Amino acid sequence: MAGYNTIRGLRVKYLSADPANPEDGQVWYNSTTGNLRVEGMVLAGSWSSNPALSYSVDGNLASSGSLTSAVAAGGYNAPAGPGTVSYIAKAATWNGTAWSNITDMPERRTNNNAVGATAPAFYVFGGQNQPGPSTNSYLTTTHTWNGSSWGSGPSLAESQSGGGSCGTPSAIVMVGGVNAPSSGSIDDNIQQYNGSSWSNSPVNYPTNISGNGCVGTQTAAVIFGGYAGGSPFPSSGITTTNEWNGSSISSANSMVFGLLGCSGSGTQTAALSYGGRNTSGNKNAIGMIYDGTSWATSPSLGTARDYIAMGPMGSATSCLAVAGSGGAQSLVEEFTGPSTQIKNITTS
Repeated sequence: MAGYNTIRGLRVKYLSADPANPEDGQVWYNSTTGNLRVEGMVLAGSWSSNPALSYSVDGNLASSGSLTSAVAAGGYNAPAGPGTVSYIAKAATWNGTAWSNITDMPERRTNNNAVGATAPAFYVFGGQNQPGPSTNSYLTTTHTWNGSSWGSGPSLAESQSGGGSCGTPSAIVMVGGVNAPSSGSIDDNIQQYNGSSWSNSPVNYPTNISGNGCVGTQTAAVIFGGYAGGSPFPSSGITTTNEWNGSSISSANSMVFGLLGCSGSGTQTAALSYGGRNTSGNKNAIGMIYDGTSWATSPSLGTARDYIAMGPMGSATSCLAVAGSGGAQSLVEEFTGPSTQIKNITTS
């Protein structure tokens, strides 16, 4: 019978310990443990429960940061019975272990957006401060959190609620949303922030859009999902995906499923979408991964929900899903992406 080295052209190394940086598919014999070993056994990614948000919110809040330092702010609470929803000004920080309430924002807001990689550099903007599509309910105001207090920032070029955004506190792109000038219509504007002022891009998004995901940077973003109809309160989503390079839009391959109110993390070439409302109008737990060319399914959330905190919360392989609609939730889940592991080779 032909040996392994005859078939593969390589000898199985005889080592006293596992190599420090084995290549995927590498096989060796560990003489200390007496095991034939292989590198490259793929472990699937998964979502797991994390400490709950320190305030209760029914969804449509903003958050940004990482697994070790983040801020969440705003949102709304639905009434227990007939009545008006309550928009909130609450905010909280995450230190990698627990959430803690901080000083309330200067105003109540929901459907707001946020960017900022660490808690002391958090920038929140846009949203809605009262129910209904009245022209004064959509915001142009922006606020910054410096780790101890809130400050005011430059106003948006136009009011916006529920669009997608990404970037850093000094370089932001925001796509679509519901705006006040047309009394609650879906918008196709692309707004950009350069660290000192907001302006509308001369280029518009190919369609009116709201409730869409947006991840990456101001000059390299991927925009996906959302709603492209004429109602500010839609029930189903689209599969459309586009890429933005800072000055122009290009079409990309569609998502596997159409989603509204989906959230995302990552970059233009490695993006994760999670949660949302599907084409039947149902809350969804589905996850999808974008590799810069096409979408594929990814592990689902433990709990189906939409309008999870709107804003980037990590990478495509390591992120948080904060709260979401469904009844005054404070649920937080953490995603750990696929990985490889060294395993023993056995006959079983």
